[in-house]
Amino acid sequence: LINTHKKELIAEAAVSFIHDGDSIILDAGSTVLQMVPLLSRFNNITVMTNSLHIVNALSELDNEQTILMPGGTFRKKSASFHGQLAENAFEHFSFDKLFMGT
Repeated sequence: LINTHKKELIAEAAVSFIHDGDSIILDAGSTVLQMVPLLSRFNNITVMTNSLHIVNALSELDNEQTILMPGGTFRKKSASFHGQLAENAFEHFSFDKLFMGT
């Protein structure tokens, strides 16, 4: 990873906005991925992500969580799902917060 320390600082700041019981969306990306280990401090969270890397990292946490994946067309380069099917999945849920990299 490039700028790992900066990404960790960004992740720590971002996670400060999350609370137990929140429903959040995590976009694909290396900065957002740095948030995942920090999510272990929360319980009863719902996380939707289009990132296979993030789903794999979330599955390693030992906390109460619900993981949702939108499906869609798999993009190998980013290990994430995109397209109309993915977009449609987001329309059926309500979330408290969205985190995305740029």
